Amino acid sequence: MYVGVENTMIKGDNQMKIAFTAGKVIEDSLIYSDNSCNALMKYDLCSDKVNYIRCFPNDNNSAFLHKECIQYKGKLIFIPNMSGCISIYNPDNNNIECISLKRYNDSRFCFSGGFIKGRFLYITPGNMSQNLIRCDIETLEVVELFSFGKKLNLEQNDKQTFWKVCLYNDLIVFPRLGTNVIYLYDTSTEEVREKKCKIENLDSAYCYDGVIWISTSDGRIYVWNPENDEVDEKRVISNNKASAYIIAWNGTPYLIPNFGREILRYENNQFQSNTKMMINNMELNERGVHFEAFDIWKNKISVYPRDGGNLVIIDSKMAYEKNALINYNDAYKSKYLNALRDKAQKYPIMENGPYSLKDFIEALTV
Repeated sequence: MYVGVENTMIKGDNQMKIAFTAGKVIEDSLIYSDNSCNALMKYDLCSDKVNYIRCFPNDNNSAFLHKECIQYKGKLIFIPNMSGCISIYNPDNNNIECISLKRYNDSRFCFSGGFIKGRFLYITPGNMSQNLIRCDIETLEVVELFSFGKKLNLEQNDKQTFWKVCLYNDLIVFPRLGTNVIYLYDTSTEEVREKKCKIENLDSAYCYDGVIWISTSDGRIYVWNPENDEVDEKRVISNNKASAYIIAWNGTPYLIPNFGREILRYENNQFQSNTKMMINNMELNERGVHFEAFDIWKNKISVYPRDGGNLVIIDSKMAYEKNALINYNDAYKSKYLNALRDKAQKYPIMENGPYSLKDFIEALTV
């Protein structure tokens, strides 16, 4: 699930493709965890300049350290992906507090995201062997609740099982990828239920307007009622038949492509696109651009490019891209090249994700 990006490293004008999933907007700055290395970055959304803040302590040089970012009482909580910690960033003093977590393998699919319910942070697993984790945000006490494999007497492995799950009232909703099975965890009773729904090829879930929206791997969208299993399929007018996920802002749901160019807006009881909502300038391969997360800036939706690209801004019925200018200083360069060397030692060198072949050559020869 990587997007090939040519020459993503520094150019003469410091223009570079950004790559991140976990970030939040604070006023006019987007604070994010760089997917290409261990780096916390600050993106000035007015000037389009990006600066290195610091590294995450207690973490190695791996890419894709974090899965999601949650804002809580003025601080940013970074949910781990390849990281072994929950990282809590204080923008007032640039301090990062780390809460270590137990890892059961080195899979990037350990976690799928996180939610805050009352005083508790729930970190949701991405596979059948990783535990669902509950952290008391006030005391920082961590409790490992269970893994779905062990809880339901199912096979435990590190294969990705969950992508985007959602919080619906007291329930955390876990669609199992590629199946018709949904797991429901009740945060109030700690009970787990398994439901077989009428929807096949499940992909992701999103709670909006008091109902659960479900997307499938072949591009279909449903509203699902967990109490009676009633489903309402929504019409999708699109050339993109791949998976997508739903977000909503100002009373309007949007369908964001996992891989593809079309951003679809929900109106007249259907999702549809127009030429002003097309992502035209992205460097795409046959699978398209990979988007996973978003936030709001100046009443507009900003969508994050996970594997290298530009920030996409959705303004009502129009979408456009912003070109970032990264301050490629010595501190950031060191982190970036160290991550490349670490990757080259573990995996075959490939021109994909946020890296180009030129990047690897520079990392291995300096």
